[in-house]
Amino acid sequence: MLFWYVHGALWGRFAGSTETVLTQDYDTVERSGIDGLIASIERWRGGNLS
Repeated sequence: MLFWYVHGALWGRFAGSTETVLTQDYDTVERSGIDGLIASIERWRGGNLS
């Protein structure tokens, strides 16, 4: 969870419409767990978290 949080903050995931992004993340975690959240950030960043 900390990995998701740090990368979300580091890459500005919540800089725009925070409520919308958090709602999407809540839905993702219900469906896929923490691995789904990390995969979601990877897709959002174009597959690159480094």
